[in-house]
Amino acid sequence: MHYEIAIPSYERPHIVDKATLSTLVRHGADLDRVTVWTATDEQREIYQSTLEHDVAIKTAQPGVMAARQHYHRHYPEGTRILNIDDDIQDLQQKDGDQLRVPDMTVDEIVELAFGLCEKTGARIWGIHPVQNGYFLRNEITVGLRYICGGFYGSFGGDREMLGPRVTDPLHSSGEDFELSLASFVAHGSVIRLEYLTLITKNFAKGGIDARSASLGFDRLELHRDGMVALAAAYPELSKVYTKAGDVPNLRLKTITHGKIPLEAI
Repeated sequence: MHYEIAIPSYERPHIVDKATLSTLVRHGADLDRVTVWTATDEQREIYQSTLEHDVAIKTAQPGVMAARQHYHRHYPEGTRILNIDDDIQDLQQKDGDQLRVPDMTVDEIVELAFGLCEKTGARIWGIHPVQNGYFLRNEITVGLRYICGGFYGSFGGDREMLGPRVTDPLHSSGEDFELSLASFVAHGSVIRLEYLTLITKNFAKGGIDARSASLGFDRLELHRDGMVALAAAYPELSKVYTKAGDVPNLRLKTITHGKIPLEAI
């Protein structure tokens, strides 16, 4: 199956190299598929002189969502795109209440997930957002679930990615929640592989925090504003709640059209 791997990155050349690119190699991905999308030409030059892995490096735009919109216009319409954050330390699979190395390579995961999208009419797929085997399930769900932005599949040119948005593409706060909701409304389902999750490099220098600070914004307030705006735009499908540490978040309504047991794959 032909697909592209796109990694938006902001001021993190060492992190994307040691984390995400190393993770992809470890799980069998072909780096010829990979493009790291930087925010500016100046950053692109830094990445070119820093990365040890041999991958394409191109300039997009500042802001994770703005960068994603840029490369979704760059690739031909309908291109299968695996979108990955730049701080992914590992992929893991449920093993009872614990986690272990996945049975599938990245290629096999992508082929399975995009195949299900094409069978069901869904246009995005993802994996479970929680890094805890207890909460994962040995199944794939078809319906409405939150598709976290760290590791997910989409198609080039999709209107839900490129069209008018409630959240601000330059600030990139809540953009994955919005894509989950917009794609569900437009196509009736999203796909989530409930048995897979990712391990991220928490609080790494650079990324969205650095981008927000450079613009003089508080990321928590931006996130809160984004969650409130999305709940207002999709009142029947989402609501704001507060996580530990007074962090606002969005809870999506659970809608299940189908479940595929892992043993049936």
